[in-house]
Amino acid sequence: MSFLITRVESYDDHVKTVKYFLRGTRLLLIRKHWSTNYRETFVLGILTSRHNTDNLVNKLNTNTLFIRNTSLVTSPIDIIVPVYNGFDFLDGLFQCIKENTDLHYRLFVVNDASTDKRVLPLLKKYATAFGSKMILIENEHNLGFVKSVNAALKQTTNNVVLINTDVILPKKWASGLLYPIEQDSKVATVTPFSNCATIFSIPEFGDNIFDGDLESINESISCINAPFDKLSFPTGVGFCMAINKEALHSVGLLDEIFERGYGEENDWCQRAIKKGFYNTIAPNLFVWHKHGASFGVEKFKMIERHLAIIKNRYKNYIKDVQKAQHEGIYASLREFIKILFFNSIANSTSVWFCHAWGGGAEMYAQRQIESLRQDSLCIKLCEKNYGYVRMSWYYKEYSGTIYIEHDDILNILDHIKIDSIVVNSITSWLQIPETLKLISDIKSHLKCVVSFRAHDFMSICPSICMVNNDMTYCNITRLEQCKTCKLHLDKQPIKISNLTAYQTAWGKFFAEICDEIIAFSDSTREIYAMLFPQTKDKIKVIPHTIPKIRVPVVHEHDGINIAILGAIHAAKGAYILSEMGKLLPKYKNVTITLIGYTANKKGFPNIIETGTYIPEDLPNIIEEHNIDIIFIPSICPETFSYTTQEAIEMELKTACFNLGAQAERIKNYHQGLVISKIDAKTALDEIVKFCKNDKTETNYATKN
Repeated sequence: MSFLITRVESYDDHVKTVKYFLRGTRLLLIRKHWSTNYRETFVLGILTSRHNTDNLVNKLNTNTLFIRNTSLVTSPIDIIVPVYNGFDFLDGLFQCIKENTDLHYRLFVVNDASTDKRVLPLLKKYATAFGSKMILIENEHNLGFVKSVNAALKQTTNNVVLINTDVILPKKWASGLLYPIEQDSKVATVTPFSNCATIFSIPEFGDNIFDGDLESINESISCINAPFDKLSFPTGVGFCMAINKEALHSVGLLDEIFERGYGEENDWCQRAIKKGFYNTIAPNLFVWHKHGASFGVEKFKMIERHLAIIKNRYKNYIKDVQKAQHEGIYASLREFIKILFFNSIANSTSVWFCHAWGGGAEMYAQRQIESLRQDSLCIKLCEKNYGYVRMSWYYKEYSGTIYIEHDDILNILDHIKIDSIVVNSITSWLQIPETLKLISDIKSHLKCVVSFRAHDFMSICPSICMVNNDMTYCNITRLEQCKTCKLHLDKQPIKISNLTAYQTAWGKFFAEICDEIIAFSDSTREIYAMLFPQTKDKIKVIPHTIPKIRVPVVHEHDGINIAILGAIHAAKGAYILSEMGKLLPKYKNVTITLIGYTANKKGFPNIIETGTYIPEDLPNIIEEHNIDIIFIPSICPETFSYTTQEAIEMELKTACFNLGAQAERIKNYHQGLVISKIDAKTALDEIVKFCKNDKTETNYATKN
């Protein structure tokens, strides 16, 4: 039984020293309050990088990753099962060996003088059931794990499989485990993936609770055909480990200095490496492992003694183990395996196509994923201009990220059971028409539902917000009108060369591929239905929801204080705000405060800028600046407008131009003002008049 011990100082506020073992699974936590308690668990590698896959770039060729093995494994095997108590596991183990082993085999069972009197009669019962296939070896006295295994190894003539009593084997496990040995005579050992197999554990390194369906998981990962000859490890893991008979003849038996276990398989695998063999993995096999049933809690001093032997014999062993778990090809393989693993467990799986620019669309996607991930596997694809697609996945408390090439997307998703595709926003994707074709191909292959989120107007105009070179809303009623537009296509957020072809690609997507469109306001629905008539029966409106915000208390004061919320760029009204700032000295006792920021380094003249904020802080900022009214200066239609909703939630007067979702809400708001013309002076005049009238009528008393 193999192990690794290392020490981590001040890992967090609770753990001062952590000692952990490869396959020994004995974790001693010495807490800062010096508790003497300890628990059995397993941690491997550098703890702070446990979930650190954010910079992982795929190192596998996906054209060969998913090719099915055609070579058949035919050679017989010798299975060795050392038994010391563990009565409750024996029926399950022997039944799955009998029913699920797809190779000819002999079964060597070594009863190491079990103290549980129920064990021996049960073993004899199975010896009768297996007949000549099972050889029962009975130790008169307890010899320990290593001597018991060696006693059986001496009688083997075929490739060997060591199996703990606390495992459950899936169908066709034997051929999957022995395949690498049959293909390459230099393979010393082969270990499968498991919920509890240290560096071969899924989903986390170490011990994981497993409550999935074993056959479903193996069916899900059966498509994997990783290059095992490029996956070399310093050790195998003996809970279920195949041993090449040629390596066994060359290396010899387990070293009996390791007595009852812990370190013997590490030592043997290292000896095999010195003989020119290597240890690898069966990438398409998952074996359930309870762990701890065979031998109970081992003495800590014995473990440390065995560790000292390993460290003395193999100076680089610990570093090699830590390197192996993060090595590029294996790290890529584990990430794909984890996705397939959770795909087999989750109630459903959705793929989200998202942009990499942040903002409201990204916040929406993350909120939706957070609400789904307890039951569903969510896979998020983002592409930016660096050429790779960021593939992130989320399920319950687990998540991961791997960077893949655009051309690999279909090949990877083709092996995942997908229920739905959500086209959240693909504004940052390099080739949008080609991406729409990709989504079409995925749907065709996987027969899944495709849903589109109308966060903006990217499908209509590469400016995203339907503004022309003069930064004026175009207000078209037919796409044909775009042919006369003088928009500089090469200067837009979305780079295209032919606007008509671009719009045609979207029209085809909406008509033939998209099953539903979610808009966040009626005004957005109307624009889409008008410009893409084929969307009319597919659109439904589901407004965003935002957390409740406290209503601020604004005290009576002289003057009028106007606030702008959010990040202000050109489409959000930067020019309007700049002009209002220039006009402001002509308006007595009127102030404008930008509660947010602008990309303009010089800011806006005569306007206070507070910087970024979180919604919960808004009431405090409003009170600090005695704000009378919120102005939404966007010069194009918003598809929802979070800032408008925040203003309404705070029960503040709110003004905007007669555009989009912002005007839609404000028209139905009793303290709303829709400004008659998109113009800075008109905006100032009408806002001041609106506030003055209200102050005259109500004396603008302190709110209670």
